[in-house]
Amino acid sequence: MAKIDWNEVHGDRIKQIDKEIKVATRKKFWGIKKMLEYEKDELIKSLGEAKTKEG
Repeated sequence: MAKIDWNEVHGDRIKQIDKEIKVATRKKFWGIKKMLEYEKDELIKSLGEAKTKEG
């Protein structure tokens, strides 16, 4: 079975979220910023869980 590179899968999304957080901060969309930060945290958690399951 081929190994999934979760860094590649989630890495692009995390980079995109970082860009969106910067825009939300600049435009003072605090609710959207909080939501994006939560989504980023969840992606990082799932990335960690995927690594422990594979390893």
